Amino acid sequence: MALGADRRRILGMVLRESGMLVALGLAAGSVLWLAAATAALLAAVALAAGFLPARRAAKLDPMAALRDH
Repeated sequence: MALGADRRRILGMVLRESGMLVALGLAAGSVLWLAAATAALLAAVALAAGFLPARRAAKLDPMAALRDH
């Protein structure tokens, strides 16, 4: 305002800059959220895939396994 800008221009400039920061934050947050959801899904699938063989191995009688080999 000291250099001749009126209130309307100052308000527009500040809102435009803050809107740009909000848009960038939302875009970055969306990408990171998607990456985190994908990683969580892959971890859940890996745990599920390992759980069934681990449960089967835990039920196995050690002596029976030694006799078979």
